Amino acid sequence: MLIPAANLERSVIDQRLGIKSSIKNVKATLSLCFLIWKTQGHPSEVDYSLQYDPKKIILTDEVVDNLTNYLKPVYDGYNISDADFESKLNETPLLKGLKEHLNVLLELVLKIGKIDFLDENISLSAERSKNIRFSKKIKYSSNIDIIDSLFCSDEEGFKVIFLKWLGFDITLPVSHSQDLLNQLLTALSEPTVFKMKDLSNIEFHFNQEGIYKTLIENPGQQVNILGNSSEITGPLRIYKSMVYEDMHPYLSSQSRKNNNLSTKPSYYDFSSYYKRVSIYNDLNAKQINVSLVTSINEHPEQFEGSFELNRIVFGAPGTGKSYLLNNDCEKLISMNGGAFERVTFYPDYTYSNFVGTYKPVTSDDGTEIRYKFVPGPFLRTFVKAKKCEENKPYILLIEEINRAKVASVFGDMFQLLDRNEFGESEYAIHTTEDVKKYLAEKLELTIDECEEIKIPNNMFIWSTMNSADQGVFPLDTAFKRRWSFEYLGINEMDEEVNVNVFLGEGTLQKEINWNLLRRSINEKLLKDCKVNEDKLMGPYFLSKNILKSANDSIIDQENFKKAFKNKVIMYLFDDAARQHRKKMFEGCKTMLYSNICESFDKMGIEIFGSDVLEIYTRIKDEWEREQQNRQESIDQEDSNQESIDQEDSNQESIDQEDSNQESIDQEDSSQESSDQEDSNQESSDQEDSNQESSDQEDSNQESSDQEDSQQVEEN
Repeated sequence: MLIPAANLERSVIDQRLGIKSSIKNVKATLSLCFLIWKTQGHPSEVDYSLQYDPKKIILTDEVVDNLTNYLKPVYDGYNISDADFESKLNETPLLKGLKEHLNVLLELVLKIGKIDFLDENISLSAERSKNIRFSKKIKYSSNIDIIDSLFCSDEEGFKVIFLKWLGFDITLPVSHSQDLLNQLLTALSEPTVFKMKDLSNIEFHFNQEGIYKTLIENPGQQVNILGNSSEITGPLRIYKSMVYEDMHPYLSSQSRKNNNLSTKPSYYDFSSYYKRVSIYNDLNAKQINVSLVTSINEHPEQFEGSFELNRIVFGAPGTGKSYLLNNDCEKLISMNGGAFERVTFYPDYTYSNFVGTYKPVTSDDGTEIRYKFVPGPFLRTFVKAKKCEENKPYILLIEEINRAKVASVFGDMFQLLDRNEFGESEYAIHTTEDVKKYLAEKLELTIDECEEIKIPNNMFIWSTMNSADQGVFPLDTAFKRRWSFEYLGINEMDEEVNVNVFLGEGTLQKEINWNLLRRSINEKLLKDCKVNEDKLMGPYFLSKNILKSANDSIIDQENFKKAFKNKVIMYLFDDAARQHRKKMFEGCKTMLYSNICESFDKMGIEIFGSDVLEIYTRIKDEWEREQQNRQESIDQEDSNQESIDQEDSNQESIDQEDSNQESIDQEDSSQESSDQEDSNQESSDQEDSNQESSDQEDSNQESSDQEDSQQVEEN
């Protein structure tokens, strides 16, 4: 006798309450998910996508062909081409979205299935970085059959509805089918668990029943689903999108950014539906494992590239601070998307410049002037970061941060620089009325929702600092400890500036390496002039344009000489060696700037005296030996590689000979087999011939016997 199998032991589902699970087009995602299942013959799972390039996946040809054959009779009637149809399919979140985000919708909210990578070795969070996408498959649950039962009641009508949901410009005919579908999807989503913080900053969990209860007990009011949370996360983020896309029969939202939900005007059955949901929850009561759902995936998605959120790069002038940060900005954005804005601080820079203030603004026609709140770079970057639903990085890049009074410039925003383990501000600050109104308008929120703000985890603040500049303002300890400081050494990244130029005239003319000359001057500044390290010159003290070279020789040598006088000599004369001019310019008779420049034209580097010449010669010898050793090392590596390549080539020859010998042996064996077959055939032919002879003899014998018999009869 057969009996049912016992229940399987299943692990608790990760509720993903803390991730930024954004799906901008829920309707398109659901439509394509269902239609793939429908046109593939109702399977339990489908490998629906393949890798087009590292950052893009597309539908398989089989899936596209089945969808086209199924829907072509419908979309032809709306003048939609096959190419436009396929293109629209490949633009849906099912192809462009992250696996984690898709599973929040399909697995946790609607429970119609789940997405897996085709390659099981890929980590669950692999798509968080670089904007890369991997080939995926869908595993369907029995909830898809429930949707299908409704679909089959009006198959042709639902084909049009799903085309509309996929994003095609179609006017739907009058029908209740879409309303019924929304009712069904809402019912499927009722068990979904959400998370937020209440007004006392206490975290709690709820489902849609809690939303319904608040709205019914407070008619005409709205319910806020953000509370004291810094942002909406997890399934609640998807649910808000569904309400905004008008997929809920009873609730509505004014905009995608609006965190307030209200009842629709025609909610005649809302109270009764709420009671049915309450009974459903009674029948399916479960104890939510709060310790699990509040600990899993609480960390925000990380960006590709390990960069600090608050970062100050400092070093001597010309060390490439701005160049480094600019490269890092481009690197971070190229891998993750986003944008950056650059601002330069100066002594009169203020909070109003940085954050924003009311300013007189001329109307478009120029007939009147009115006051309007104009945001500064901080608020502009903040708004971009908050509005981004795909967790892309937005960077505020501050040049020369210590050239302004930073305590005054940051003001109360200073408090936001403390970041928690998730990258957002540890402490919120109350906003002023003008900032509050601006944020409410730009973020499409209510005034109350903008009462407090925190810096989001996708907003980076990077800056450069040059402590050698005259007239800079010091940073206090409280401000410093909120930043990650990175020091650029005086000789870092100097490989590209080993370029040569001819300096001096006549017998005094010498070919000089700029980088080695810079190092020599720095050594004299340290030893003889006793200046601090931050007063030395970095490799990019002269810009890349001035140092542009061909075959290690500076292209525009006259431009270099002019820049050397106006920048290097001026800096040494007026700043770094101001108190030690005689030591610095030993080769000059007078210490007038104009005379030093004239002497430089004639004498070249001899204006610095014999000390710098000796230092330059020593450093040059050391550098040439280093270059020689490096070249020998490279040559040795090349030689070793050639030996390895030769061994590989020899081995390939041996392998080829072995292969050829095997082919010959195989041919010999085949020939022997063929000869044997021929021999066997000859034997067989001989036997056949002998048999024929025997048969002939028998026939002759029979003829003889027949003649004998006839003779007997005649006798």
